[in-house]
Amino acid sequence: MIINKFKNLRIEINSDCNRRCVFCPRGIDSTRWVVNEKGRKKLINKHMPSDLVYSILDQNKLQGFDAKVSFIFYNEPTLDERLFDFIDYADKIKTDMLLITNGDKIKKDEKYAKELFKKNISVNISLYDYKDNKGAIKLINFWNNYLDSLKVSRNKYKLYAEYLSFGDRAGLVQAGKANKTSNLYNQVPLNFDCKKIHSKMNIRYDGEVPICCEDASVQYSLGNVNNNSLSEIWYGEKMKIATKILSQGKRSDIKPCNKCIKGRKKVEKKL
Repeated sequence: MIINKFKNLRIEINSDCNRRCVFCPRGIDSTRWVVNEKGRKKLINKHMPSDLVYSILDQNKLQGFDAKVSFIFYNEPTLDERLFDFIDYADKIKTDMLLITNGDKIKKDEKYAKELFKKNISVNISLYDYKDNKGAIKLINFWNNYLDSLKVSRNKYKLYAEYLSFGDRAGLVQAGKANKTSNLYNQVPLNFDCKKIHSKMNIRYDGEVPICCEDASVQYSLGNVNNNSLSEIWYGEKMKIATKILSQGKRSDIKPCNKCIKGRKKVEKKL
């Protein structure tokens, strides 16, 4: 059984976001909210301890993964005042980084934007404020013009306006317009292996490591970085079990894989 090193490491430094997008299952994750006196759910902004973030960054290098780091899982990283400190530290230890953001902070605060784009980090801005292709083009033009006015080089950022093609997060949300008619959703659980689980380590703000990025509420935990190292979790028993089950095409035996259509990989026939 081969478990390859992950190439991407996502560290959720804070738990919340300033948006409530229909494709985000954050509101379903009961660790992220409390019920107020009126009986309504209120999302609360929690933070991964700084010492733990620095430890994860160190482990990524010292344990030989050397993966590209993003400070996100189902959060908005620019809400965290410590973000620049983490970026500077990761840069100091020569870690490649990618910032994924909704761009709201960048758009509202020119000083913040200028400081961010001076950092040694690539930036992906996810665009959501459009209803059709015409609206997407208009939004992309706005962002290019805005960042041009700040003298930001276009090789420092990428604009993504593809939110209509989002999936259903293993049954947690409604799929986007471009995906919701897929016949695959009526065929779950699928008899496929998965290529996603070995590509990326995702760490929720509380240290939990889900099986993959589709596992927003951590239905299958590989472990917790508060208790074990990255290597111990990645090559641990829970990963070995999941790898074996999925290699046999038995998605039905693992939640959330039993409702997921992503990362499909044909099961290799044994001679």
